[in-house]
This record gives sequence, structure tokens and C-alpha cells, in this order.
Amino acid sequence: MKIQEAQQHLMLQQRKKRKIWISSDFHFSHSNIIKFCPESRGQFQSVDDMGETLVNNLNSDISVDDTLIIVGDIGFGKPAVTCDYLNRINGKKIIVWGNHDTRLRYSTEFASVKNIIGTYDYLEFTHIIDDKKHHICIMHFPLMEWHRKHHGAYHFFGHKHTPASKINPTNRSMDIGIDGGMMRPHLVDNLCIKLSEIQFKGIRYDAVD
Repeated sequence: MKIQEAQQHLMLQQRKKRKIWISSDFHFSHSNIIKFCPESRGQFQSVDDMGETLVNNLNSDISVDDTLIIVGDIGFGKPAVTCDYLNRINGKKIIVWGNHDTRLRYSTEFASVKNIIGTYDYLEFTHIIDDKKHHICIMHFPLMEWHRKHHGAYHFFGHKHTPASKINPTNRSMDIGIDGGMMRPHLVDNLCIKLSEIQFKGIRYDAVD
């Protein structure tokens, strides 16, 4: 799917004053993630307990008219199980694939997931708050360089499972994973405001934009 489809949708959502959320690394059906991420998931007794809590938390924040950008590593179980979880999450969804999504991505079951705006390996868009433009680049893996970084663009990534106690965004990039949000999604408005306060070096390393 063309990236312009997601960009157009996100712009329209902003005009309608709909909220845009972002998160990553849900790891539905992944039992080991409970012990790997004790700060955010240590309270769960099973993958079912974790999955139900995550869906409930997401739906308590996200309305059916909102949009959720999921930045990879959605589930470890059978694609049908992961798709069921996705169908239960409120809002329209944009997916940026992660390294653990291959089975889901190419499954026949994925076609049954509703309200998918598009799926991508990389996404960027402009988010506007009070007439101020915030350029955002999104990929599952953290990047050292990203488009328009030297102009102050932000980079949102997942993969690292940074716990909330260690979230300390620098140079306008941030791990937006579900673990750093204590099993809740991040509102893009809030992330833009937070990262806009970080000073950046307007150094250009590449020859072209």
C-alpha cells in the first residue's frame, strides 16, 4: 500500500479532531515476554491475562473513531489468535511491521482484520498541533539517522522494550513501545510536545534531503 494513503488518512483524522495513538511490541501469546519485561508485565499470570489486560487498556484510551499506529511485533501465537486480538482493539489501524510479524503478515487470516488503513515497513507523516508542524518518521527498529532529522524531525520506534523507568528520549527519538507506556498507548500529541522541548543539532550529514 502506498504511504500516501496513510498520510492522507492521518491528515483527515487531524482535521476531524480525532486522536492519533501509537504503540508497539504487544507480543500477544508470548509467554517469555512476561519475564523479559517484569516492570510492565510481571503481574500477569498467563498470556491470556496479559492479552486481555492489554486489549482493555487500549480500548479504555482509544475510541472507535481514533487511529492507532502499531509499530510492529504484534503477536507470537497463531495468526488467527493475533487477528482476533486486533479485531477487538478500537479504532482504525496503521501497521508498521516488525521483525516478529512475518507469520502474521503473510497469513491468510490477516485479511480478516477490520479497519486496517495500511501496512508498511516505514512510515512518515506531518502532525499538526496549534498550526505547528511536527514531522515524524516511524520504523520498528531505532535509527541513527532519519529523514529531516537535521530540521528537527522526530523518530518513533519500538523493538527495545524500554521500561517506563528508563524512558529518556534524546535527540528527538523515542521508544514508543507498550512497555514504556506501562501497557498503555501513547498519544501522538503528547509525544510531539515532549520531543519538541529537546534541543537538536541542525547538522546535515547527507548530501540530499
